[in-house]
Amino acid sequence: MDGPESYVIDRTIVLDIDLYPPRRNWLFCHELAHILLDHQKDNSINPEMEREADALASKLMLPQDEFRQDMKQLEIPALREKYSHASWQVITRRWADERPAVLTIYDNHRMTGRYAPQNLTCPPKPSPPETQLIRDCYEARQHINRQTSGEIPLILQAFFVDDDMGVERVLLITEPMVEYY
Repeated sequence: MDGPESYVIDRTIVLDIDLYPPRRNWLFCHELAHILLDHQKDNSINPEMEREADALASKLMLPQDEFRQDMKQLEIPALREKYSHASWQVITRRWADERPAVLTIYDNHRMTGRYAPQNLTCPPKPSPPETQLIRDCYEARQHINRQTSGEIPLILQAFFVDDDMGVERVLLITEPMVEYY
């Protein structure tokens, strides 16, 4: 397939079959969300529509009630194992959505995204402890957890992901050390 990895024609979703399965699953749910949200009516997709489609797609892939319950009992690697149809990025993004957490994404040692839920503000760049953990995670090529001390103690979780797709990714979750449930 030449061109985009996925698109919608009327109410038909077209996907590149050669995509990595969790990516293909995500794109299907994202395009389905556009259909369900009736975004195709005027043929102009804007950034707000993309955010809406992303939010609904993540809920289609990881049903909210079930995922919230699992978050109370499972850590992120166990969630990834249980929800193997979803990528590390989808799972960590939902984790950040459900808690006061920031998700930072590094691909091949370059920051490609920094995300916080709407009710949480975060600096545009990682702090020195976050940056150091990202470096350590790349070097060790494995998941690493750390805690920081200070005015607001933080829990830092870095996940090294190499799916043999040409991208080495580190997903960093930063959250204050508090009880949620």
